[in-house]
Amino acid sequence: MKYAPYSYSKIGCFKECPHKFLLKYIKRIKTPPKDPRFFEKGTFYHWVLEHFPNVKPEDFQFKHTTEEEQKKYIETIKNFLKDRKVQTLLNKKKLASEFEFKFDESIDIEIEKIKWNSALYGYIDYVGMIQNDTYLVIDWKSKKHENFPNNPEQLEMYATWIFEARPKVDKVLAFFYYVEPVQEGEPYELHILERDKDLNRMKENIINNINTIEQTKDFEKKVTQKCSRCDYFDMCKPFNVKVK
Repeated sequence: MKYAPYSYSKIGCFKECPHKFLLKYIKRIKTPPKDPRFFEKGTFYHWVLEHFPNVKPEDFQFKHTTEEEQKKYIETIKNFLKDRKVQTLLNKKKLASEFEFKFDESIDIEIEKIKWNSALYGYIDYVGMIQNDTYLVIDWKSKKHENFPNNPEQLEMYATWIFEARPKVDKVLAFFYYVEPVQEGEPYELHILERDKDLNRMKENIINNINTIEQTKDFEKKVTQKCSRCDYFDMCKPFNVKVK
């Protein structure tokens, strides 16, 4: 394959804008690093959840966040850890945190008599087990964004690997779990994925996504209001979009 290996973020970049994919992954044009403060909150939340209960939130070494923001984030994660559902998950004997998965072999599914070697990889925040045939997969999120909703395809990619790597697993309970308070509904999005019902569909979706990228010749610009937040905005200069 021309553009392997693939990850969820790489496939998602193409869907967001093929031209951005061209600049980032084919031409490999470097952009100035983002403000590190943008990432530190999420890094902090993930660090606490990965190492719980062996660390305290106060142990994290903030480098780019104000003292006021630090207090806010620490209070938020402490409140999150008090939730009984969260405690149940974190006190379980989890199988892995920040687990790196790779499809070292092909995903065997035939589409128009063409078999693809998927060359997929990624990281799963949390992998747990309810029973031998039922696994838990969680992706911790700082907050729920209305403008940038989470895509269940991310969880489906994780579940596809679980099913491929663990032949005895029949069901995966896959969550987006939000650390910061959600105003309406539960603090998570649950997707119940079953081997017999969902696996072939998920495989086909992954391979179709890769197939589309591999066969693309013209990486056109997809102009939306999100363009103003793109790292390549000044270089791309899409029409009818103003920097906010």
